Order: sequence, then C-alpha cells, then structure tokens
Amino acid sequence: MTDSVPSGYRLDGKLALVTGGGRGIGRMITRGLLDQGARVVISSRKQADLDATVAELSSRGDVSAFVADLSTEQGVQNLAAHVQGLSDTLHVLVNNAGANWGAGIDDFPASAWDRVLSVNVKGVFGLTQALLPQLRAASTDDDPARVINIGSIDGLRAPAPGINNFSYSASKAGVHMVTQHLATTLAPRILVNAIAPGPFETKMTEVLMKNGREALESHVPLRRIGRPADISGTVEFLTGPGSTYITGAILPLDGGIVARPVDPRDRSRPGLHGPGPVLRPSRGTEPSQARGHDGGGRPGSTLCPSRLRARQRRADGIDCLRDQLTPGSEVEPDVARHSPHRRSPRC
Repeated sequence: MTDSVPSGYRLDGKLALVTGGGRGIGRMITRGLLDQGARVVISSRKQADLDATVAELSSRGDVSAFVADLSTEQGVQNLAAHVQGLSDTLHVLVNNAGANWGAGIDDFPASAWDRVLSVNVKGVFGLTQALLPQLRAASTDDDPARVINIGSIDGLRAPAPGINNFSYSASKAGVHMVTQHLATTLAPRILVNAIAPGPFETKMTEVLMKNGREALESHVPLRRIGRPADISGTVEFLTGPGSTYITGAILPLDGGIVARPVDPRDRSRPGLHGPGPVLRPSRGTEPSQARGHDGGGRPGSTLCPSRLRARQRRADGIDCLRDQLTPGSEVEPDVARHSPHRRSPRC
C-alpha cells in the first residue's frame, strides 16, 4: 500500500463507461475522463446525441458510443455485452442515465413511476450487476474499481410544493440507498459512491432557467450554478487514489443548497436539481422577543435557549399544519402526513 497520493495521477489505459453520456452532466463527466487519459464508452437512447458528443470530444481521446435504452432489461444486457466485448476489465462505471416526469398530483400517471424508476433505479442496479465480472477483474488492492452513481439533491430533501416530479425525487432517494447497499456488499474490491448534483446548466434544468440565470443563482449560497469543472473534478477525485478510503458516500454538489435550512412556508424554492428558499427569520428567535412569558408563568422573564427552541418548533409546526389545511393549498393532498400525531419531516 502507498503512503501518499501520487501527483499527476491519470487514468491512462483504463476503460470507463458513462451512461447518459450524450449530453448534460454525462457529457461533462466524459470530457473530464478523457482529459485524464481514460478510454471512454458513452451510451444513450438517442443516436444523434451520441454522434454529436463523439464528434465534439474525439480530439480529447478515445471515445466511442453505443445506443441503449436502460429502462429495459434487454437494453441493459445489450450495453453490458458491448462493454464485455471491448475489454475484460472496466475500471470506472458512471451510472448517469436518468429520466424525469412532471405532472400535477391529480394527473400524475402510474406509467411515470414505471418509466422513471426503471431507468433511475432498476437500470442502475441491473447494469452494475451485469458488469461485476469486469469491475472485479479491473480491481487491485491499491486501486479498486469504481462505481459512481449520479443522484440528486431532490433525493436528499423534498422539492418545493408545486414542483411535481414525484417519481424523480423518489427515484433519486432510491439511487442513494442503492449506492450505500452496493457499497457495503461490494467492499473492499469495488468502491461505490454517489454524487447528488444541484443546479447545472442542462436540458433537465431549463425550466429553472426560464426566469434568468441570476434569479436561479440568487438562491444558491455560493451564488452560481454548477460548472463542468465541478462535476468532472468530483469524478476525478472519486476515481483517483485520494478516494480509496471512501465508499457508500452521497456527496452533494450543489453550492450549499442542502446545507441551508428550509422554511416550509416559503413557496419560492425551485425544484428538480434546484436550490432552496431564502430563509425568512422565524418569530421569537431574538431574546428581546422572548420576554414577557417563559412558559412557567413569570411575566417579564427571558426564555432559556432550550425552551425558546422548543417553543419555536411548536409554533412552526402549527403554522405548517395550518398552511396544509388552507383550502386550495398546493400541498393539500399531503395533509395526512401532517397529523399532530405524526412528526412531519417538512415541519
């Protein structure tokens, strides 16, 4: 075992597969892997996207493409067979292909669950499973093979009310759990981690850009959306020697969005890969506002911090429940989850 991280580490001679590599984040990842010297295979359902990406990136290295619909078992097996025909070893698998669906709660079809979960969860597991022989063959004690799954911050917290991507957010939470389950199952020979992106400039986030880039960026603590170097640099780290003690991690790549507190009364928060709200100051959080009653019948006293926090949590819970019960509320169908007898994750 080495005691230090080699400088100038590269992926020369190693094979990588990037699903959904024809556009968006997948293309960004592919570009970074090629710059690291890897031989890269990309897949997509759309031949035109693949052709455009190969034409754009072929000057950077050895990149080839294969059309595959990973929502079907046959598509998964076809892609696995193609990779197996290219090499006995696969050092890096990036499960990036994903599907989304948007519709209101009253109109959201069952087919949207089938389609999205088939690609985003079943496809991730099935392709990893099919390529285990190649991943195991590529692995060494000092340099295990890598599986990197692309999740989403929407799998880490619920999107804002009105962002009706129910099956997408649930599927990305599933990706994160599959990542952790595979990590413990495949250790120590294969490292499995996930990246949960926030907003990047991709086709999937076009709806979030409709009010302008600055409006979107104003909701991100780092005041910008993701850049290609952000995702490619994260993948470079997860495929390099500095990450060999990391497996089962879900890494938010979101400019600080997930770390920011969420006010459930704020309806301005974009969804998909989008950011959180601008948190409004809560009532009663200043000591001067807590004077007058401490819950023990002593007017004019000051609440101790623990009682103040408890009172604020109760007040916020009541306000959140009231919002849910307001006629015409966007989230009225979720009223049952906000029963006083059940703790609500959003309240």
